[in-house]
Amino acid sequence: MQQEENILLSKWLAGTILPDELRALEQEVDLDRLAQVLEQQKQFELAVEPVETMWTDFELKIATTPSVEKKMPPQLPIFKWIIGLLLLLAFAIGAFYYLQQQPEKLITPPAAVATKIFAEGTKVALSPGSALAFKTEDWKKERTIQLQGQAFFDVTKGLPMFIHTEGGTIAVLGTQFDVWEMGAWMRVQCFEGKVKVSVGSEAKILGAMEMVFVNKNSLSLVSAFRETKPDWQRQERVFQKIPINLVLKDLERFYAIEFDASAVRLNDAFSGVLPTQDLDRALTYLTRSMNWQYEQQNKLIYLKPTAE
Repeated sequence: MQQEENILLSKWLAGTILPDELRALEQEVDLDRLAQVLEQQKQFELAVEPVETMWTDFELKIATTPSVEKKMPPQLPIFKWIIGLLLLLAFAIGAFYYLQQQPEKLITPPAAVATKIFAEGTKVALSPGSALAFKTEDWKKERTIQLQGQAFFDVTKGLPMFIHTEGGTIAVLGTQFDVWEMGAWMRVQCFEGKVKVSVGSEAKILGAMEMVFVNKNSLSLVSAFRETKPDWQRQERVFQKIPINLVLKDLERFYAIEFDASAVRLNDAFSGVLPTQDLDRALTYLTRSMNWQYEQQNKLIYLKPTAE
């Protein structure tokens, strides 16, 4: 019976099985399940059920079917070997494809910096508490980066590059520029060449020594600046009417500290220059400007209003 079953299965796989033979084979094998498994293998899909579970279903099907001949000792059916091999192959191919599609990530912890140099020469300097995500395998045909935080880009000429942030998208060819994003707020400074900043249907092109702000899906007017490199690479932070809650988040990533601002108002904006290598000076200037006081306990900074 086992040999006859294997012959019928081979004819079914080859498409030469007769109707009477097909009916006989359907009594022993779940052909719909087997066909589904083979189709998944063709499309490089991963099976949801493990091989052992699927094979248990087949054995239960066979065990509950009346059989006249049970004298031969149990043998390993050929279709069990085929299913196992095909599922193993599908899993290996699917896992390889999945891993190939996952982006690489570069993450800097608070108070640390990092630099990524791509094969064609593009260099990205990542500021503290920031993250890049990119696909090296696709770099030769598509230069795309996902950015959180702040980074300075020195892009070699070649394919267009796109930097995606929560606040908008920056498109470049070959240029030097800095992107500082904090959610719906973003600043883009172009130091060399040209960049295009897009937010929804609105877009503006920046030339050398020009910058633009993004705030809640709205682009500001293009303005000029004079510095030759980004503020964070000069060991300072330049704030121009920035919401104070974003200023505190920025200092947290540069100094690896945490603020407790539950006792102060966070509705105001802040303008000023704060150092990134001297916490006492930064806190003193910030709190005096905001009419606050601060108390430091290790890495936790408590803020409170100045007593009148």
